[in-house]
Amino acid sequence: YKNNHCPHCAYQFIYPKSPDIAKTFFDLVVLDEIQKTKNKTTGQTKAVRNIHSNYKWGLTGTPLENSIEDLITICNTIQPGIFNNVNTFDNKAVVQAYKPIFKRRKKEDVLTDLPPKITKEVWLELSPSQRDKYHKAETE
Repeated sequence: YKNNHCPHCAYQFIYPKSPDIAKTFFDLVVLDEIQKTKNKTTGQTKAVRNIHSNYKWGLTGTPLENSIEDLITICNTIQPGIFNNVNTFDNKAVVQAYKPIFKRRKKEDVLTDLPPKITKEVWLELSPSQRDKYHKAETE
């Protein structure tokens, strides 16, 4: 890592090498697909949390609001201790705590030059065999 100012690796490579990575200090760590760290008990999440840096950014296209526990784990990965003085059973308190580190961008706000989405439904006829299997599955 010494000669590489901007190392890059996938999550699956962090876990086996975590002792080496944990010895290195980074100024900035960008965690793409941060939702992969939503389970605090996995080795992968523990390894990512052992990376030392001044700053950690987490990027995702997946909504973080799947569960409050996932959100808390992800935010603690980015900024450890963010919920130390927060009642994590109070959803409003959790939202207030993570707002300063959270930036939500919506497609319509960012991609203003794209035309509106066009949806076209196409109906296909089932073959007799497909239709029989469909009706059988529907009644089971």
